[in-house]
Amino acid sequence: MSEAYELYVKGKLFMNENKFKEMEHFFVKSAELGNASAMNDLAFYHHKITNDHDKAIKYYKMAIEKKNFNSATNLARLYLDLKQTDESKKWMKLAADNGEVSAMFNYGFLLEKENHLKDACEYYQKAFDLGHTDSGFALVECLINQNLFEKAKEVIFKGLRKKNYEFAYYLDEKEIQKQLSSEESQNTFKLVMDAIRN
Repeated sequence: MSEAYELYVKGKLFMNENKFKEMEHFFVKSAELGNASAMNDLAFYHHKITNDHDKAIKYYKMAIEKKNFNSATNLARLYLDLKQTDESKKWMKLAADNGEVSAMFNYGFLLEKENHLKDACEYYQKAFDLGHTDSGFALVECLINQNLFEKAKEVIFKGLRKKNYEFAYYLDEKEIQKQLSSEESQNTFKLVMDAIRN
């Protein structure tokens, strides 16, 4: 176990006891030795507890330089808290493009808010493919808003096959119903019943 990691673990123990002064001491030492998790947790502490946004930004950026892309998601949220949407989008996109699933969903939401529906759908799709259910719901809505009912139907069926019967809600959408063949209607009933039973 490296010294940086040992210091980080000590900091986590103090954090769990709400001894923040001691926690900060060990996180700073660990961060100085290059531990990206310590940098992220230290930034989060300054973001949410001390409200020292300058320190939070500093430590988030240090962690991002170490390829901790969860820090990019957190930094994007900080900039949202500060009402700096453009800066938030920049960091959310970085996190999303580097595999952070929650960032894919949030970046899709930011794009959808700006009416960039095609791009929003792409990010929702990526997150849904990685198992993020809320992205699936957002994707269906986004596709319906673009009148892409056939694609929306495919996502609904994918959600149902994943045993999430909440996707059945969208089957009441009139335009989605028009897309269903009689065989698909029967399959839909079976999929929903299977999802409810399991």
